[in-house]
Amino acid sequence: MVYKGQRHYSEFQVPILERPVDDPGRKLRVVCVGSGIGGITTAIRFNQHLGEHITFQIYEKNHDVGGVWLENRYPGVACDVPAPCFAFLFEDNPDWSSYYAGGKEIFDYISKVADKYQTRKYVKFNHMVTGARWDEDKGTWGITIHDQVNNRTFHDEADIFILGWGQLNNWAFPDIPGLHSFKGEYMHSADFKEDFDPTGKTVAIVGGGSTGVQILPQIQPKAKKIQQYMRSQNWIAPVGFGAEELEKRGALEAGNFTYTEKEKQDWKGNPDAYHDYRRHIEDSMMAYMTEDGFKYGSADQQRMEREFKGHMVKALSSRPEILKTLLPDFPPGCRRLVPGPGYLEAVVKDNVEWIPQEIERVTEKGIVSKDGVLHECDAIIWATGFLADFRARFPMVGRDGVTWDEVMDPEPEAYLGCMMDKMPNCWLYLGPNGAPGAGNAYLAIELECALIIRTAKKMLREKIKSVCVK
Repeated sequence: MVYKGQRHYSEFQVPILERPVDDPGRKLRVVCVGSGIGGITTAIRFNQHLGEHITFQIYEKNHDVGGVWLENRYPGVACDVPAPCFAFLFEDNPDWSSYYAGGKEIFDYISKVADKYQTRKYVKFNHMVTGARWDEDKGTWGITIHDQVNNRTFHDEADIFILGWGQLNNWAFPDIPGLHSFKGEYMHSADFKEDFDPTGKTVAIVGGGSTGVQILPQIQPKAKKIQQYMRSQNWIAPVGFGAEELEKRGALEAGNFTYTEKEKQDWKGNPDAYHDYRRHIEDSMMAYMTEDGFKYGSADQQRMEREFKGHMVKALSSRPEILKTLLPDFPPGCRRLVPGPGYLEAVVKDNVEWIPQEIERVTEKGIVSKDGVLHECDAIIWATGFLADFRARFPMVGRDGVTWDEVMDPEPEAYLGCMMDKMPNCWLYLGPNGAPGAGNAYLAIELECALIIRTAKKMLREKIKSVCVK
């Protein structure tokens, strides 16, 4: 370079690129498994930040987006996190009908966001990923996909492989003799038959976690009899998380409240006010859980235990045998709380049989409990949860021939909750220690997605072939 008659130059040989310096010179192939909250977040954020530098594809085994909120349609399905907080960080929703939203309304919100950001165009529905193997030479994942509609199998390659398969869709059935020998109606809660009518029937509900606690109050008034199988103790909380707002509105006893049309219209006219409202609820909810609320022996923890115990003792006073087997001998917070508005009130009704025993076997006519008694029934609802052990949903082989399940055995581990040893260029949403024990899954996914995007940008900029933690 010549400046004011003098030649200026570097003593180093710097090659001149045949492209702009900010052009990475290649595109990354990004493949995501699942179009639930994680998949939709990925589609939106990756295309906002890296649109022209990537090709993007989501493979979804179901017929639509939504993940767990598409699949779970049982009576009473809802979220125990306040609806204003249970939303994408970039898409506030002032139209929530109530403080705690039902599953259908949550699905509709997710679907609306997918439409607004046109994410469905990136999704191949009814396509199930059946295997993946890391190719060290290419620095890519070889992925096998089954087209369930056309019954054909094909392959794809990914520079970046993102697993958004979720935690609450891999059904768990107990290992019980005769499980499928029952001649009546039976279903897992995640595959609930929407045309199922409990009217006049004896219905067995196996499981007393969040799902069973939501289902029982919905069908108890219609059923001839409910058989509730509950083998573990649970703190049944009167309300979900974020009770401060319920107390403020005088809705603690009701356990929920609806938003007025005026509130919704005011928030639509003043988005900043709604965002502040959302932040206030989330801050108060998280502060309670991260400060002293779950600290053993703290004043807040002891107060919470007194309140929960008092609630359960009062509600179950007419059925002391239920209280005896249900009331935990451990403090709240050791396990995820089970908010159960209406559950304790329903379980004491005359048509509910409390069976606090393990199941010995299932017969054509019903369930045999551990004491040898046959409990005949017309239908069985298996509210037995999901396999949330971080095992692979399909055969997956990483670096050095190590399988995914070998990485996760004996104790699942992940860097920042989403990156695993021996799994280069691969991220798992809500992995080990990556999912909130309570609170907003959207926030955790958004933070993990931001990490993946930062890594992808570095890979492009510096021509990095693979990234893996040790």
